[in-house]
Amino acid sequence: MDGYTRSLNIEFLDILAKEQLVTDLQISHIKLKLAENDFFNTIIEEGIINNEMIIEILYKYKLLPLLSVQESQVKIYDYSKIDQYVRNGYFIYENDESNEVLAINDLAYLGKLSAIHYNVQIKLVRKNDFYQLLERNFSHLNIIKSKYFLEFLSLYMIAKNINYTKSIIIFFLIYFAILLNFKHLFHIINIICYFSQNILKIILFNQAAITPDTIFKISDLYSNDSLPIYTILLPLYQESGKLKSIISCIANINYPKHVNSG
Repeated sequence: MDGYTRSLNIEFLDILAKEQLVTDLQISHIKLKLAENDFFNTIIEEGIINNEMIIEILYKYKLLPLLSVQESQVKIYDYSKIDQYVRNGYFIYENDESNEVLAINDLAYLGKLSAIHYNVQIKLVRKNDFYQLLERNFSHLNIIKSKYFLEFLSLYMIAKNINYTKSIIIFFLIYFAILLNFKHLFHIINIICYFSQNILKIILFNQAAITPDTIFKISDLYSNDSLPIYTILLPLYQESGKLKSIISCIANINYPKHVNSG
């Protein structure tokens, strides 16, 4: 571990004690890790304080500068390492002065990365800004990579790589080959469909011929003489109670119950 990283760890530990964010027992345990590269990793894994809060504390007390998505001159190096960048939560970029800068979000790797890139400036970056900056730098390359994968590398049956003309031709060739070689099979299928259709017709005719029990005749309820003349206008209701109620209401209407002919 270099002197800069060790000094950063000590200052951060003093801030934790000052802000009373940890207990004395936790401070004693953390001090044992001061000389190790996984100092922040220990703090995060043991749930003492989360990664984003550590970033805010380091930036608040100006221990490390912060990279924001608003900065326009961020040219991230080496697209081939994008998986490593996402997995380890960091990337190397070039600032407006053409200097290399290590931008890190996952502080669990801060000690190891600072040891590897010991002569490179380090900046913190919030998680949301981290992914936005990667997207802004590599979005066009991701599109090209996806297009290349779909056109040349994908072995799966997807809409992009299906030869529809070839598939249709093969289907009809197989269909006519079966038609010519298995004529009796189509004849049997035709007979089965014919009999199935007739059975269905018989069932439908039987269902249509059977009168449901709920349907009744109006003449069963009233004699022809007692029915009002406007009963003819009633629709055919299947509910007997409803029909009786309607006829009773019509019978109470004040109109001539008998019409003399002539």
